Amino acid sequence: MDIKKGFFKKQSGFTLVELIIVLVILAILAAFTIPAMLGFVEDAKSKASVSLTREVYTAAQSAATEIYAKLGDVDITNNGDSVTSFKQKIGNKILELTKDDIGFTKVVDGEKVIAGNNDGQVKENFIEVAVQLNTSGSYNPSAFTYKNSAKVWFDRQKKDTGQFVVKAIWYVDKEGKYRIIIMEDASKPGGISTTVEKIK
Repeated sequence: MDIKKGFFKKQSGFTLVELIIVLVILAILAAFTIPAMLGFVEDAKSKASVSLTREVYTAAQSAATEIYAKLGDVDITNNGDSVTSFKQKIGNKILELTKDDIGFTKVVDGEKVIAGNNDGQVKENFIEVAVQLNTSGSYNPSAFTYKNSAKVWFDRQKKDTGQFVVKAIWYVDKEGKYRIIIMEDASKPGGISTTVEKIK
């Protein structure tokens, strides 16, 4: 057998055209699948934010029940020391109940620290407690864009009782991409509505 003849036998393989066609097909598949994958990631992040907001909601209602049992009725028609004390105590309780999952570090009142080691403006990682959601001009969630922060609105359960209930919660996720709003809404099943807003 001639060794040279066997060595130079034609080898089979892909041609350049075939390789280009394969690359084009892969590029087309990537163009369809990558946006879908990114959509799944974004969807998972928004669902995680909703879960954290519900945790704040549960912690806030638990805190309100406990603080009400300790303080009794609080007159929220004035903005005196008793209201500030109520906000601070509830805020601190929410901090305590959510510290492992959310990590709020301060309780604030109108973006000013009322508990903690810091003075002045607060930009993230805080819980703000407010009362009387239905006060005119008080509801503006689009202005709430602070990373990993929440605002909790309390109001009376009924006019004839001092018991406080959570009326609304706004929460912004740790990346500052989503604002979740949970509110009392009689038109929804369970009397609660949940809204996910993407922050621009």
